[in-house]
Amino acid sequence: MMIKLKKHIEDGMTLMEVVLAVTILTFIISIAYRSIAKITESKTLLDEERELFAVGNALYNRLSSELSQVGTTANLLPFDGTTAYPSNFHLLGKSRNIGGERGDVISFIADNAGQFIPDGGSNAGLVVIRYRMEKNPEQENGNEKTFLLIRDEMPHNDNVKLAQQRIMTFPISDRVTTLKFQYFDNASKDWQEEWSETQNYIPALVKFTIGLSSEKGREVLFSTVIFIGT
Repeated sequence: MMIKLKKHIEDGMTLMEVVLAVTILTFIISIAYRSIAKITESKTLLDEERELFAVGNALYNRLSSELSQVGTTANLLPFDGTTAYPSNFHLLGKSRNIGGERGDVISFIADNAGQFIPDGGSNAGLVVIRYRMEKNPEQENGNEKTFLLIRDEMPHNDNVKLAQQRIMTFPISDRVTTLKFQYFDNASKDWQEEWSETQNYIPALVKFTIGLSSEKGREVLFSTVIFIGT
């Protein structure tokens, strides 16, 4: 009887061995799954970061280039209404909050900064540019997480109404969380949150901060200071 039992054990696996093998296999599969999940998550984060930085760098380069071309040879024109600004006024900066977030507006004169449009045309010479952050109509009211960054462009013309008829509006990004501008006043030697019609000279420096968010809520801030005046 003992000989037969020994032969049976040698020919197959005991229940304990089967359970142990399944446990080890399950453990290995679990580790492999977690590793694959980690790799996938890391790749997703890298892709999101790469996309955010690509958009952020594009915005950074555009704003830096246009602000460095702020002109003082003509007066700033209003985008809304017909009331003209005071003479020798070239840049307007308004601080505001949208949905609990900072969403400033800046308007300025720039030389040869017209954007090309699909039909091949563009505004040559002096243009008036405005950047603003607005609510995204596609998002639920009161539950805004990201906003639209919009760039308005208008050719400079002594006839304000005619200039306003040629305004072009370009949505730049729908992933913006923050748009903040600050202005360094050489006269008072300090930073200001706004630049108003009472200041008939341009700020020496403009600091801007742009926040961008991925679809999964990963946020990146881009900030720099641009020298534009004396």
